[in-house]
Parts: sequence; C-alpha cells; structure tokens
Amino acid sequence: MWGVRLTLAAFLAPAYGLKGVWIAMAIELFVRGRIFLWRLTCGNWMKLAPKNSVLEFCLYILKSNKNIFLSVSFCIVYGS
Repeated sequence: MWGVRLTLAAFLAPAYGLKGVWIAMAIELFVRGRIFLWRLTCGNWMKLAPKNSVLEFCLYILKSNKNIFLSVSFCIVYGS
C-alpha cells in the first residue's frame, strides 16, 4: 500500500502541494478499507477456523505463525 500512497503523492504533490499528499493518503486509506471490508464480507477467512472451539482456532493460528500479534490478541480477547 505504500507504493500506492507514494505514487499518488508523487503525482498530486506538484499540483496541490501538501494538500495533494494528504489527498493521496486519504485515497489510499479508503481503498485499503474497501479491500479489507470486501475480505471481511466474503467470509473466506472463516474457513480457516476449526469448527470445534475458539481454543483450537487459537492453537491453529499460533502454529501457522502468520501474524503473531493478531494471533495473540485474538486469543486473549476471544479465548478468555
């Protein structure tokens, strides 16, 4: 996403100055939010979860070690 933000900023900054950089950041955040919202509504991410329990899901995520911060925070919030 940095590539999108920096590219937009490079195009908008000469014409609009600092406002162009802020506009580029706002556009990039909007696009990123739409992508995450689409991923959330598709529901494909839920297919990873075992059907048995939250604890098993936590163990699966921690073993896969894809994103340790999200794994630990998910297990703390939903496992207790």
